[in-house]
Amino acid sequence: MTTRKRKDIFGFEDAPPSAIPDEILAGDDKTLRLAAPIFSAEDLERYIRYERALLDRLDTAPIHPEARDEHFASSHMGALEASGLTSAQHAQLFAVVAKFCNHVTSRRALAEKQAALRARLAEQESRGEEPSEKDRELDQRITTELLRLSSLQPLERRYGKEAVALLVAKEAELVDTHCEIVRRMARS
Repeated sequence: MTTRKRKDIFGFEDAPPSAIPDEILAGDDKTLRLAAPIFSAEDLERYIRYERALLDRLDTAPIHPEARDEHFASSHMGALEASGLTSAQHAQLFAVVAKFCNHVTSRRALAEKQAALRARLAEQESRGEEPSEKDRELDQRITTELLRLSSLQPLERRYGKEAVALLVAKEAELVDTHCEIVRRMARS
């Protein structure tokens, strides 16, 4: 089976993340770690308050389609004020939270995909059918990717173990509110 190489806008082939040696990724992460924001549990609580306040404000008034941008901007400013975050603090925390939430939601989505695939494979086997090689390969690729995503080491290298521990402690709340905000932003 041949796979088509993806090319960027300049015609260079994109390398999949698995093709980049860990030493290079670790070096990049260490460099980025120097620029990563340092935040406390209180800062993260204020960010969560911001997200809740933003969702509450977005729910408050039905708006005309033409006024969505203004409504979102005023909701954002009101949520910042209610949370006690500055715009700069919000921007820094947003980047970290988004990266963490994307990591978690990718892991969850793959786990759901694998569960559905394995249910289909089990159903085929119960009927005496042989699962296709394509499905077995897909299951193996998903398993490999889930193992990669189960490690928080890349996030820890980039943001620090303490920061990732704070994010993990608030994972459910962060992921739920962050994903809801992203959904609403995508709809507007």
